[in-house]
Amino acid sequence: MEVSKVLSLIRPAVRAGQAYRVGGPSRAAVKLNQNESPFDLPRDLKQELLSRFLEEPFNRYPLVEPVALQCALARHLGWEEEGILVGNDSNELMATVMQVVVQPGVSVVLPRPMFSFHMRLAELFEASVVAPPPRSDLSFDSQAISVAASGHAAVLIVVTTPNSPTGLAMRGDELRSMLAAAPGFVLIDEAYGEFSSEESACVMLPDYPNLLVLRTFSKAWGLAGLRLGYLASMRL
Repeated sequence: MEVSKVLSLIRPAVRAGQAYRVGGPSRAAVKLNQNESPFDLPRDLKQELLSRFLEEPFNRYPLVEPVALQCALARHLGWEEEGILVGNDSNELMATVMQVVVQPGVSVVLPRPMFSFHMRLAELFEASVVAPPPRSDLSFDSQAISVAASGHAAVLIVVTTPNSPTGLAMRGDELRSMLAAAPGFVLIDEAYGEFSSEESACVMLPDYPNLLVLRTFSKAWGLAGLRLGYLASMRL
C-alpha cells in the first residue's frame, strides 16, 4: 500500500494538527518555561520510593485503579473516593474528558488567553471552539464566558484558574454563577490551585454535578517527572 493511501486512513483533524512541543533544553541550569520546581526530591525519599517499587510483583497485573492513592486524595479533599480519577497527569485526563464529551461540531468554550494544549485537544476532537476574550486587565470575564456557553449550547467550558499565562484566578462567586448557568460540563483546571488565595472549586463539588476539577502533582508538589494528576467530580 502506498504511503498516501495509508495517510488517507487517518482522520483529517489528526493530520491537520501539530505536535505539542515545548522548546528549550530539558537539563538547563535555569529553566522557567514550564513552571517546574527548581528543587528535586531528597535522595533518601527517592530511595524509599525505589525500594517500594522493587517490592511490586512484575508478573501480576496491577489494580485497575490506584485505590490507595484515591483514598488518600479523597481524605485530602474531603470528597468521596468514587469521585476521584487518577491519570498520567492532567494532559491525559483532559484528553479523556474531551474524548468522552466532545463530538465533531459541538461547541467548547476556551476563554482567552489559555494554556495552548487545551486548544490543541479541542481541535483534535473537531470541536467548534468559542474563545471569549478577557477583561481589559486580563482577568476572566465570567459573564462573557457564560453568555458564550449558553449562546452556543457548549458541552464543555474549560477554565484554568489561576490562569496560565496571566496568573490571575477567578473568584469563587464568579465560578458558582458560571456553573449554575452552564449548559454543559465545566472543567476547572487547578494546576496552580495551591498558589491561589481564592477558594478551590473542589469545595463546590457537592453542589454542581456538571463540575470537573483537574489537579496535578507537577507544580506545587514538584513531581513533574512522575506525570501524576487527578480529576475530581461528582459520581454520576
